Amino acid sequence: MADELALSDYEAAAEGLQSAADASSGVAYATTRVRNRNMTDLRDRSLQIAQMLDGDFSSLKKAMRVTFPTSYKTMPIRVYPLIQRVAHELATIYSRDPQRWFNAPTGTIDPLAFQKYRDVYIRSNVNDVLLKASRQLIPQQTQVLMVLPAGARRVNVQALSPYQIVVTPGNAMTADDITTAKEVRLRLPVAADDRCVLLGWAVFTPTLCYWDVDGTRSSIFDTKNPDNLANPWPGSIPLVGVHAVSPPPGCFLSSLADNILSEQIGLCLAVSQLEHMARHSSPVKVIQPGPDGSLLQEMAEGMPSGADTWVALPGQGSSLSVVQPQPMLAEYRNLLDWQTGLTATMLDVAPDAFSKSPAAKTSVSRAYDRADRADHRMRYQRIWEPVETELAQLIARVSNLNNNDGIRLPEDVVINVSYAEPDDSPADPVHEMQAMLMAFRSGLDSPVDYLARQQGISKVAALAKVTDNLTQWGKLAALMPSDAMNIDAPIPKADQ
Repeated sequence: MADELALSDYEAAAEGLQSAADASSGVAYATTRVRNRNMTDLRDRSLQIAQMLDGDFSSLKKAMRVTFPTSYKTMPIRVYPLIQRVAHELATIYSRDPQRWFNAPTGTIDPLAFQKYRDVYIRSNVNDVLLKASRQLIPQQTQVLMVLPAGARRVNVQALSPYQIVVTPGNAMTADDITTAKEVRLRLPVAADDRCVLLGWAVFTPTLCYWDVDGTRSSIFDTKNPDNLANPWPGSIPLVGVHAVSPPPGCFLSSLADNILSEQIGLCLAVSQLEHMARHSSPVKVIQPGPDGSLLQEMAEGMPSGADTWVALPGQGSSLSVVQPQPMLAEYRNLLDWQTGLTATMLDVAPDAFSKSPAAKTSVSRAYDRADRADHRMRYQRIWEPVETELAQLIARVSNLNNNDGIRLPEDVVINVSYAEPDDSPADPVHEMQAMLMAFRSGLDSPVDYLARQQGISKVAALAKVTDNLTQWGKLAALMPSDAMNIDAPIPKADQ
């Protein structure tokens, strides 16, 4: 910590000297500036976020030692997965499988290629990887998608976070585009046993793609000839970058969502401290010796204690007093509730997602929650829609390297994706259905389009399902009594 502060002070002093030099020369920027970025600290925090997102809170021990240097040994560690909850609430765009249409720029795609695309996506669990990447993107704010060969009609898609990524930009003006980088190194496991994992590097340059394990190099994409380190697509890095926010100028990695990480650590430490205070708020017995006697600590510790035990006071004139600490536990807890609710509000998350209330929510409040979530989904759709096309093109390239079935996937494919609506119960079912019928009758929507969005199926399948449902309903309605739908409300009793 001291080294980090010293580095920060040094950078601030250097920046001040440069500004003074610019001012004395009479121009705004007279010299070339160097802006340093502490990437070691960024990657440490990124690793901490990744661990907490997966339920590993072992890094809290260090935070406990720093925050409570004298009492951390006796304090309990309480874990509350705020990061997991935030990611679960916000990353809903892939919570249900989307519907994809694979199109060629010049026309429709070949049916055999279309079927192969579907097989590759299903066998490679692409939707699961994208769901993981979307959840990691919320706190990490940068993801890199890597596609590796994995056999017939299958690829290995990996979603990587900043602690695994080292990018050397080729052009500072396009540093946010990973395909134009000079070199990309991805730290990945290359061997493992029950206790430890050996990490190596997957290295990508415009001309080379290879594994680097302690200086030993082997090909990433050529499984038949490991010595072939050439990039199969020279001039471009075969990776896909995803950003939730724009990275700083000249950098590829965006800043982390430190607000979420800070609240996660603060909540765990605060609850641990609250329990520690409650444990040490029991009454304390204090014995004051008389004027003619003395009391040693060993004598006090050896005296009996308990609700049903009498205390014998040593020495004439000694007295016993009871000290009752009064920590402000309720006030402290109210502060935690307020901070958690404020965090949820700033992140477009319903506050009761963190603190369930026994009181029923009103339809208006639920409608606001759904509106916030829909707005957040729209922002992230703009991020993921172009990524879908880039990923499909990369999957096609990797799949075509081992084209055993003779079917080549078009590498210029364009993806049109329709994201399924989240499976949320409506705020007011009756009014929701009335509004839906009004949209159908006015031509703004249709039952077929609605069902396709809800279940993530094609319009053809949705049309068949709607037609089948109406046909079945017509047959069942013919068997019902004419007044079956006219059910009278029960008559209230006299005492009601």
